[in-house]
Amino acid sequence: VVSVTDGVASEPEFVPLDRVRFVDVEVDLGDHPDVASLLDALEAAADPARHDDRSLVVRATVVGAGPLHDELAPAGRRAEVLDDLRRRGVARQPFAWWQSIGWSTRAALDVVDLRQRGDFAADLLRTIDETPPDRRRDWADLLPAEVARELDALLPEGTDAIWDEAAQLALDAVAGADA
Repeated sequence: VVSVTDGVASEPEFVPLDRVRFVDVEVDLGDHPDVASLLDALEAAADPARHDDRSLVVRATVVGAGPLHDELAPAGRRAEVLDDLRRRGVARQPFAWWQSIGWSTRAALDVVDLRQRGDFAADLLRTIDETPPDRRRDWADLLPAEVARELDALLPEGTDAIWDEAAQLALDAVAGADA
């Protein structure tokens, strides 16, 4: 809002007019011993009181490693979590509608134990650790030129995130197969 007095405009004053806000929240899986605790943390992060008491459309991301990863890995279980949050969110005023939950979680691995096993998992971990940063992008050289350009545009800081995710998926797969 800008007031004008005698032809002179005042400093603009922000006046929120929205009734519903879009919010992105992130919760670390490792901080929670059970699903109920995780649900409580997600709800707290998307509490309308934290957002000027507006109703919310929430996009959540659950990150990190922890014992809940295995329990929440099945798609059906993840859908149940989303459904539960949706039921809770629409039962309150102002409401919180849970649009989606992204899952970037992994199992909690004892990396020290893996290093000492002397098996394929230990070799994989050693390869991950010893691969120099400049070699971690070699896979991108195999991509078609147009895909490589798009990848560079999407990840301007490099492909470390892809390397880290691939390494974690490989370790999870190997450790999970051995469990």
